[in-house]
Formats: sequence, structure tokens, C-alpha cells
Amino acid sequence: MVVVLHAAIPYAMAELPSLKWHVREPGGRVFDVIFWACYACATPLFSALAGFLAAGSVARHGAAPWARQRAVRLGMPLAVGTMVVLPLTYLVWLQGWTARGLAQPAHLLMGNFAPGLERALWGLGHLWYLEYVLLLSLGYGLLCRAWGRGEASDERVHPGRALGAGALLAAMILMIEPGVMLDFRNSFVPDVPKLAYHGVFFGVGAALWAHRDDCGRARRLGWVALPLAAVTFWLLVTRIDAGRGGCEPWLGVVGSAYAWSAIAGVVWLGLVLRSGRVIRAISGASFTAYILHLPVLAAAQLMLMGVGVGPWLKFGAGVGVTLGVCLALHAWLSRSRYGWLLGAKGSGAD
Repeated sequence: MVVVLHAAIPYAMAELPSLKWHVREPGGRVFDVIFWACYACATPLFSALAGFLAAGSVARHGAAPWARQRAVRLGMPLAVGTMVVLPLTYLVWLQGWTARGLAQPAHLLMGNFAPGLERALWGLGHLWYLEYVLLLSLGYGLLCRAWGRGEASDERVHPGRALGAGALLAAMILMIEPGVMLDFRNSFVPDVPKLAYHGVFFGVGAALWAHRDDCGRARRLGWVALPLAAVTFWLLVTRIDAGRGGCEPWLGVVGSAYAWSAIAGVVWLGLVLRSGRVIRAISGASFTAYILHLPVLAAAQLMLMGVGVGPWLKFGAGVGVTLGVCLALHAWLSRSRYGWLLGAKGSGAD
């Protein structure tokens, strides 16, 4: 989802106010639809899955050992990615902005940027979510340690109550701060409303772990989520421009409804399709691909800029090349002793 949404950005008609992509070749509204469909639910889905699996890991290992393992598993790739992947991304971005006349590099690493671009450049880039999920994981470990003495709790929150509370809290956050969904502010410092928003999905996912044996019911009823997601997504698109003006109650309602229904639809698809060989390969490489994909995709988009082919071919080529390169890099890193530093499982990885 992240690769697809990033691949669609250059060809969308509109762009997020604070996100200045290095390539801009608008090709049609359909790319806006692809971008928003992924952007509005991808990281909430990640957070819900992270919380769900965190509860299981804490139940097996205890809160303190799990938190220490998460600090290494998430913290080291964040540090290495910041030192290795972000500079590569910066160089590609600088080349793209230079080609568009938005920057004039004085030398290899510094540029004379157009107004507003420096603020868009300095930050964790696509690694922002790794910082957020690290903070959420450590916070969850501390809560489990304080309240549950490091072990799993026997208390079960009814899934309807957990989902209802999550939907209400997410809607309230979006009502107060629409920029949580409608913008991307590149920064090294976490945005508190955005962290709270993803914390809601993380917390609900953790609460649902106690009901993991009810997958049969989810498989039977989950198909309802897909048409609901389609309807709420259409309503969300109609409120995006209004939401950029400030507090927007209806954006909070439809934004939360779309995020939760899309998550339910993806989970239902996963339960129905199960995991084949291709899905397992992509799943195993997903963490590495998340860390490494942006400079690869950005370079592919830069090479395709100005080439006389349609935007659909450029979009497809960007997705295909990026996934292929990231899968190959994951396979190579998995055989390396230090591959886990960039997300590939190996020595020291759980």
C-alpha cells in the first residue's frame, strides 16, 4: 500500500500542502483516488496489526523482554535508515527539484531551495512511522508492565465496545486536527495528535487479541466492510477540501468510518485468501521494503520524468521496479549477518 500510494503521487492532480514531491506530472484524478484510498488507511492498518501482535508477544514473553526486543528491532533500523537511506533519498530529491527548477545545488549535498522546500525536506521522511510505532510499542510495554505485571491480562473487552470506542476517538481527533489525515509534515519530532491517532488503532488492535479465536465470525461477516469502505471513501473524498480549512466534523466521521471499514475489509480478504507463496514472500520482505523503497522508487520516477509514455505505464513501472529491487535486496540482506539492521530477519531478530 505504501509503495502504491508513493508511486501515485507524481501523477495525481493535487498534492498534500506540505508534501513537495520531487517529480510532478499530473495524469488524472484516478491517481488521486488511488493515493487517498491507500493513504487514509495504510498506517492505521499497520498500527492495528502492530497492537494485535504486540498483545500476543507480551502474552508469550512478558512486557519487559518484549519491549527490549522491540527497541532493538525497531530502533536499529530507524537509526541505520536515517543514516543510510535518507541521505540517498535526499540526493534523488535534490536532483528532481533541480530538474524542475526548484533548487540549484551549490555542491553535492547542499542546495539553494525555492521558498518552503527546506521545511519539506528535513525530517524522517517515510521513516516517520517507524518512530511512531517504536514509541507506541514502548508505551504499551510500560502500561503492561505497570498494570499487568508484565504478563497477559485475563480481562476481555467486548470487540464491539473496543471498535466503537476506537471509531469515536479517531473521529474526534480528526475533527479537531484534520491535518492528521489531510497533510504530511516532515519532521524529526513526532506530532502529538498524529501519535494519538495511531495510538487509538494500536490500542484497539491490542484489545482484539483476546478475541483471536473468533476469526470464523469475522470471515463470515467481514465482506460487509468492503462496500461500506467504498461508500465512506466516496464521502471522505467529498470532504477533503473542506477539511483543509480547519475543524471539520463530517471529515472526522467519514474519515474514521473509512479507516475502520477499510481495515476490516483488508482483514477479511486476508482470512479468505489466506497466504500463498507470493504473499508470504512479499510479507517476509515487507519491513525491508518499507525501509528501502523510497530512494528506489524516487530514482525510478526521476528516470521516467519527461519520457513520452503514459502515466499508467510510469506508475506501473515504478511499482514493479521498486518491489522487484526491494525483494532482491531483502533476499541478499537475509543472508547477511547484519541484514537485520535494515529490517531483514537474521541474527538477533524475532
